[in-house]
Order: sequence, then C-alpha cells, then structure tokens
Amino acid sequence: MARRRHRRTPRQPHTATVHGRAEFVVPTWRGIYNDAGPTTIEDSTISGNSTQGGDASALLQDHGRIELRHVTVAGNHGGSAAVSGTHIWRPDVRGSLFTGNAGADCDLRERPDSPDHVDEYNTSDDGTCGTATPAGQTDLQPLSDNETLTRSHALGEHSILRGAIPITHTLCDGTDQRGLSRHSTGAAYCDIGAHQSIPTLPRNVAAPVIPTFLAWGLTITADPGGWYAAGDVHYTYAWQRCTPAGPCTTIPNSDSPHYTGDVPDSEHHIRVMITATNGHGTSAPAYSNLTDEVAYG
Repeated sequence: MARRRHRRTPRQPHTATVHGRAEFVVPTWRGIYNDAGPTTIEDSTISGNSTQGGDASALLQDHGRIELRHVTVAGNHGGSAAVSGTHIWRPDVRGSLFTGNAGADCDLRERPDSPDHVDEYNTSDDGTCGTATPAGQTDLQPLSDNETLTRSHALGEHSILRGAIPITHTLCDGTDQRGLSRHSTGAAYCDIGAHQSIPTLPRNVAAPVIPTFLAWGLTITADPGGWYAAGDVHYTYAWQRCTPAGPCTTIPNSDSPHYTGDVPDSEHHIRVMITATNGHGTSAPAYSNLTDEVAYG
C-alpha cells in the first residue's frame, strides 16, 4: 500500500470500507496510513485488517491532525487499532466506535494544552478512545452489505450504543455510511459509529421519573423519560401499588400521566409503567422509580 507523503487532506466519503488487509513486516501498518498533513474520515468502516508487530492495524496518522466522525473500527489485529504519531497535533475523534480489536483500541498522542474531543460520544472496549463499553453490550453485528454497495457493521437490537447521541447534537446531522439521514428514522437520538440503525421496538434510554414523595390527596405527574423510536411516540400509563416486599399490582382506572394519593396507598410504594408505541405500531414498556412509602394524610 503506497504511503501518502504530501499535504493534501485525504478524505474518506460516506461509502468507504477498508477491510481485509494483512502485513507481516516490521515496522508497518494496515488499513489507512497518512505520513503528513491532516486526515479526515467520516461515516466509514475500518474492519478486519491485521499486522504482526507493526505500528497500527487500522489507521496510522504519522504526522498531522486526525479527525474521525462516526467511524467504526472493529476486528483489527496487531498494534493499536488507531495511532496518531506526534504530540504536536490535536486528535479530534467524535461519535466513533472501537471494538473487537486485538491490541489497544487507540494510541492518540496530543498536545497537553489542547481541548479534549476524544470523549465526545466515542466508545471503545478498553476505554482508550472514549467511554469503556464491554463488547457484549456493543452487540456489533458481522460485516455485511446491509442492502448497500459498501459493507458495514450494524448495531444489534440490544446494543446500548443505539440512540446514544441526542438528535439535537450536530453529530446527528448528515447521513451514515449508507447515505441514510440520521434524522430519517424519526427517533429522538442517533447512533454511535458508521451505521445508523432503524429502530423496530421503541427502546427506553432514560427511565421514566416520578416524584419520590406522595401523600393522600397529593397529585404527582410522570415524566415518560427518553425513548429511541421511529416516528411519533404515543404513551400509555398504568400506575401500580407495590408492597414493601416488592410485588406490584396495577391500580384500576389509573391511565393518566397524573396520580393522586389515596387511602389504600398508605404504607405502600407507587410507581408507573409507561408503554411507548412508535410510528410503526410496535410497543415496549418501561418502569419508573418507586415513591417513598406513602404517608398518611
């Protein structure tokens, strides 16, 4: 693979996948290498590359600034997956995913006085490129066409990275690797990594909340929390009365977002079950916190 030795900024457009490069000579790299000048990679996948004893298995930025936006770096072997080579430049890595790499996920060397952008909605198995997230919770799916010309890793249905970024953040602007608008799902959040998932079941990303104090005649109101779902979301409410030992039963005719404490609630805890239904008609429940033991009037 030829080394870049000029100052023009290499840019990887939305449909880039770098996969399956192998090398066994020291020192070396596999995936993407840039010798001088800044590198910007957006909405791209770097997966399944390997080097034995080399500097980097996925991305080596020898001199110059490295910028990554919504990049998935997965399953690379040898050295660190992503390396920036000097302390002169400031790495700028956001909304990116590093998982399943043999060796450290990142070795990003930066100026000591530079602002830190490596923790902005990034995740990696070992925490070297942002928040540490166990691979099992990432639930990354195998490299696949995903109905497009370039292969990508989708996030599984149970991935905690689905809907990790609020839709109002600038990282949710633009499109994913497939050219799918990150706003097109109608969800209130977008995903980390190159592939934007399309939600099926609504997924609760911030639990419903109710006040902890309740007494006879006092009315409290439920906050439905945050949901990752396609299209408009409709909520239904079912308030529940729970004994101190834990069993909860639904209170009849309690289908409002508001609840007023009553005599039978005394020495019990109250919670609410909220069921969210998305624009496709599929539903999922979530439960609020418990109130303190309900006080007498």
